[in-house]
Amino acid sequence: MKLPKLVIFDFDGVIADTAPIHFKAWYKVFFDYFGIEIDEIYLDKFRGIKREKCLEILLKDYKIDIDKIKFSFNEIVNKKNYIYLETLSDKNALRVFQGTINLIKKLYNKNIKLALASASKNSERMLDTLKLTKYFSYITNPDEVAPKPDPEIFIKPYEVLKIDPKDCWGVEDSQAGITSINKANIFSIGIGDRQLLAKANIIFNNLDEIDINKIIQAYNLK
Repeated sequence: MKLPKLVIFDFDGVIADTAPIHFKAWYKVFFDYFGIEIDEIYLDKFRGIKREKCLEILLKDYKIDIDKIKFSFNEIVNKKNYIYLETLSDKNALRVFQGTINLIKKLYNKNIKLALASASKNSERMLDTLKLTKYFSYITNPDEVAPKPDPEIFIKPYEVLKIDPKDCWGVEDSQAGITSINKANIFSIGIGDRQLLAKANIIFNNLDEIDINKIIQAYNLK
């Protein structure tokens, strides 16, 4: 059976469960600055979205005019990131998905190239902390590409590594991420809510269910 030449991973929610830490940081910074307790819907709503866009959404949803307050947009964004990184300084705070780690190592041992396509500016640092950097041939800089659901963040790795998109897989847990993968014309693997990720080529309920043989079979049937 045909194998891929490149597999592109998201970080947040795929390699590690950072969404709750992101949410707690947004919750704290919004309460500290505005006295507002943000709703838990943002825990899932912000998956795969850049922090600047997250703040834009919160300001709009809670009807806050940034021009009429004494705090700058960048100050709030930077404070959120500081709280996030401060939490991550405790290694026990970061839940790593062993199913993904096993998949990364299996693919690497089959001489399949790996790349990272994350909206998070901290993902490269997190890879290094988890001692996974050596497995990746390319890490997309989120500042140099359009945000998801634009496909550029998934197109960049296969263009740089000179690999045909038909020979690539993409792994995502967000709807925006799956849309991005599909627009990039690569095989999409969804992790999570089947209804939300319905347009993925294959879906697993969680990372413990990942089965490389099932992925290969689905890929060859596409």
